[in-house]
Amino acid sequence: NLFTSFNGDFLPTNLKSLTLIGNPFTSYSDIINLPENLKTLVIGSLTVESNDLSGLELPEGLKSFTLGVTTATEEDLATLNIPPNLKKLILSRNNISTLDGIELPSSLRRLELDHNNFTKAEKRKTRRRFRKENPKLRIKF
Repeated sequence: NLFTSFNGDFLPTNLKSLTLIGNPFTSYSDIINLPENLKTLVIGSLTVESNDLSGLELPEGLKSFTLGVTTATEEDLATLNIPPNLKKLILSRNNISTLDGIELPSSLRRLELDHNNFTKAEKRKTRRRFRKENPKLRIKF
């Protein structure tokens, strides 16, 4: 589809999953009013002018979030307000090279970072850090 903005007001309040792929949004703040009961959100292959994620308001009860096939970097990721009860975070096929300074919720159980710009040393450092902070977290590079 070719949504240039997305207002979730027209969606059913009991919607559990939403996928937005290939939309020509100007920025992530063009995605508004996502249903509070949403559990899974997939955003990918977007053509955005700005990767600032601070305007993207994720529902507090979200359990799985995918942001893939974008040009998002760790600086962009640092602006994202990650829900406290998120269990799965998929950040595949972006331009992320480190998670230094990024706080992840302790509820997180799966983190996918494949096809990014991590060096071998950065992968080791990231695994060590998050194993210590969250032993139940599985990380895929």
